[in-house]
Amino acid sequence: MQKVKSENLWLSCFDGNFVIGAPTASPSFGNVANYSHIVSTSFSGSGLIPNYTAGPFFGVDIEAAHSIATSDWSVLVGILYSKESESVKLPAFSAEYLAHDAANNPFYQIVTTANPNGITEKVAETGLQVPLLLRYEHHVGRHLLIGGSGGVLLSLMENRSYNTDASFNYEAVYYYSATNGIAQPTTDRSSKDAWYIVWNKVDSSLGFKPGNGPSQQTRSYFDSLAKRGYAVGLGVSPKTTSGTVAYKSSFGMLLRLQAAYEVNSRWSCLFGLSYSSVNFNYRNPPLSEPISQTVGGYNAMVTSMKSSSQSRIGVTLGMRFTLRKY
Repeated sequence: MQKVKSENLWLSCFDGNFVIGAPTASPSFGNVANYSHIVSTSFSGSGLIPNYTAGPFFGVDIEAAHSIATSDWSVLVGILYSKESESVKLPAFSAEYLAHDAANNPFYQIVTTANPNGITEKVAETGLQVPLLLRYEHHVGRHLLIGGSGGVLLSLMENRSYNTDASFNYEAVYYYSATNGIAQPTTDRSSKDAWYIVWNKVDSSLGFKPGNGPSQQTRSYFDSLAKRGYAVGLGVSPKTTSGTVAYKSSFGMLLRLQAAYEVNSRWSCLFGLSYSSVNFNYRNPPLSEPISQTVGGYNAMVTSMKSSSQSRIGVTLGMRFTLRKY
């Protein structure tokens, strides 16, 4: 076979890869119980810190490569789309804080998760990134190439879309003090004159024994008060149960070990391993609002996420189309 001078050889190719694997992430969350004038909180499990769980991910990329001097070294640039399933959970909790009703009367609002298991947000993370890589490949045998690549990832888009199963009980306590013989709402919690709009106390006043939840009569009572403008309700779902959070563009790295089996001079089968790492910051300042402050209101846990450090290990399968000139 005639020897080919390296300076007269170039090779360009187009790779298409599918990757699937397992991610790890270390998100930083803000305070989801950041109520003003808070009186008390109670919670189960690990406390008021959301618990993040990363699920499987998959990605698809298309890359163009061109050799440098010899066919062993090449530079690659492409586009990578990825999608990942995640969940964010918050244990059951209750918070009591000072509030004011529509008539500006002070009262103490009690917000409790209606589900004893707490709150779960199902999250779908989608990303669009540009890899810029340097690759080395060498023939091992007639048809097999072994090599690796590494370089930077530029994140163009990173979004998290969530859907929540949250529901809350909104209860209230009005304390009264007598002024000139007229009872007026007060912030003084030591007052013995109080109106408890709390479901277990209402149940008890109606003659029901303690059970697993409020009676239908108590639910109807709460509904009637809500229609009159009081900030109460039982088992209330958020008015908005889904949304999307965007993150700032950022840089990361991508490493690959890959083998290519040449089916013929144009087409090759690709298989290998990949590792990527990217840090993300929230596009806007993270919300510091409590998870629910008004009846039917909801601030998703993912909106309180300040930043996230994400790593992914995956298996890649793909095809390559090669252009050659000798």
